[in-house]
Amino acid sequence: MEHRRERVAGEIRAELARQNKSKSALAAHLGISTHTLRRRLDGVRPFFYEEIIGVSSFLDMPVSTLIERTEDAA
Repeated sequence: MEHRRERVAGEIRAELARQNKSKSALAAHLGISTHTLRRRLDGVRPFFYEEIIGVSSFLDMPVSTLIERTEDAA
């Protein structure tokens, strides 16, 4: 069974690819290292709430849309 953090990470990876935005640019936007972002995107560690808000801002999409997509994937 896939954990919520893995679904969230998968949706963020997919949206980064759809928008052709880099992981390093997202890490810079969030103020975290690329290593830390990689652990989040791999589902090893969950995103903090503040990071989800930052991701949504970076991807120019509402948090609710991001979360709804992860629920649809469940």
